[in-house]
Amino acid sequence: MYSLHVYAILLFLSSPFSAVLLCASDHLLVPGKPLSPGSVLVSEDGVFAMGFFSPSNSTENHYYVGIWYNGIPERTVVWVANRAAPTTDISSANLAITSSSNLVLSDSNGHVFWSTNNSNSINSSLAEAMLDKTGNFILRSSTDSSILWQSFDHPTDTLLPGMNLRLSHKMHPLQQLVSWKSQQDPSPGDFSYSGDPDNLLQSFTWHGSRPHRRSPVWTNNLFHTEYMDRFNSTVYMALHHAGDDEVYMSFGMPTGSFVVLVRMEIDYSGKINILSWESNMSGWKILYTQLEHECNTYGYCGPYGYCDNTQIVPSCKCLDGFEPRDGKGWIAGRFSLGCRRKEVLRCTHQDGFLTFPGMKVPAKFLHVRHRSFDECTEECRSNCSCVAYAYSSMRNMDIDGDDTSGYMSPEYAMEGIISVKSDVYSFGVLLLEIVSGLKIGTTGLTTRSSNLIDYAWSLWKDGNMLNLVDSSIAEGCSPHEALRCIHIGLLSVQDNPSARPHMSWVVSSLVNHAIALPQPKEPRCFGHRSNYGTDGVGESHEYDMSVGNLMGR
Repeated sequence: MYSLHVYAILLFLSSPFSAVLLCASDHLLVPGKPLSPGSVLVSEDGVFAMGFFSPSNSTENHYYVGIWYNGIPERTVVWVANRAAPTTDISSANLAITSSSNLVLSDSNGHVFWSTNNSNSINSSLAEAMLDKTGNFILRSSTDSSILWQSFDHPTDTLLPGMNLRLSHKMHPLQQLVSWKSQQDPSPGDFSYSGDPDNLLQSFTWHGSRPHRRSPVWTNNLFHTEYMDRFNSTVYMALHHAGDDEVYMSFGMPTGSFVVLVRMEIDYSGKINILSWESNMSGWKILYTQLEHECNTYGYCGPYGYCDNTQIVPSCKCLDGFEPRDGKGWIAGRFSLGCRRKEVLRCTHQDGFLTFPGMKVPAKFLHVRHRSFDECTEECRSNCSCVAYAYSSMRNMDIDGDDTSGYMSPEYAMEGIISVKSDVYSFGVLLLEIVSGLKIGTTGLTTRSSNLIDYAWSLWKDGNMLNLVDSSIAEGCSPHEALRCIHIGLLSVQDNPSARPHMSWVVSSLVNHAIALPQPKEPRCFGHRSNYGTDGVGESHEYDMSVGNLMGR
């Protein structure tokens, strides 16, 4: 039976650098006042800075213009303008807005190291560039703030909350994160991270043009992350569909109620890391990193082989019913030839399938839409070229629509109070949206409901919760699983912050059905806050999560 998972992820990284001696700062760059060595731009909230820097341990006299975190002792650069063309004459270099409304990094000899090549030209006196609170460097019109160019559209090695990484697009090229050459060299390295150009449901880390690592196949549009206990918050990673062939990936927090330094990067060795800044340790804490052992490298174990990461030392193994194609080579640690069947597949209707839990779907798969679990099984059984199948139900939910205020908790929306449970509320709204296929601001569902939360509660009260489940997932989804998601969603959107569960409990309860769920209280949707008590629910629980189940024969 299909399991309605709500997946996600978490992120960050760093390295030491020296910046040019800094003087007074502003967040704006205007015509006639270029950014020169000795000055910086600083975002209005003080989180990000932009200026000239040089890797501190570099033997080369190379200088770059970049963006880094401003208020932490460990310099961590998140974007570099001229990474492929450093300047060596720091005395005459500057970054300025030109008469063509472009940003140009050049020196007094007219040597251009980097420029924006902006085609949306306006009167240069009406252009300005700003370092936004998100870390985005934006060239815009000073009259109507229309964007002419922005650094978020040209990522280097880092993805920040709020950035979109273009995985597929009909009109524009795919975007990618490109590693540094080394820990001290920002020039483009050997590794990159991007979507699969042949399939929108997975991404790759590339070593040059060769696949190096592969992500699990995405089975949902919202990916589940660990709970950040110290910040009482969670981080999500989401896919956004802007058409049949336009897909973007982003990550962030359900509300921007407080500053948490968190990012995703591809490091110089080709690893994808997700880290957060721990101020009490004055360092970056790894929230997620790819498995290091070489047998997790793409194609390392060969056809019908897999990397067993449950062992102390991960190693290649053959699937059940298969044996090494090159026995001697396998013993000697050469696995590229993979495995072969012990018995020839007869391909009869009596063939059965073995379940391989936690196994990635192979890279070259066919995505068949609109099939129930039983239909998927039968279709594979009757097709001799189909040797395995996995089941999922993709949901296309755009969480960036006009209902942003609907994700805000009542205490924040009405009184500006930041509660430690504000993000739980936002996540509860997302849960209800995913199960129902409706937006939070949907009206007219019944005469008694003004939005999705009202509607969900009215169905709960009447005992008709299954009516909330979207028809596109009803066939393949376990009713018990869907009802549990709705139940947890209603617990998470209760008016009283103290009554909402902790995010760690929410995550545990989504995957561990042995955890009993208390009864939710009626959400009054932005009613007057009165005497928030301490009737909270939920404690932290350990939990396991599998990638998915692959059925093979």
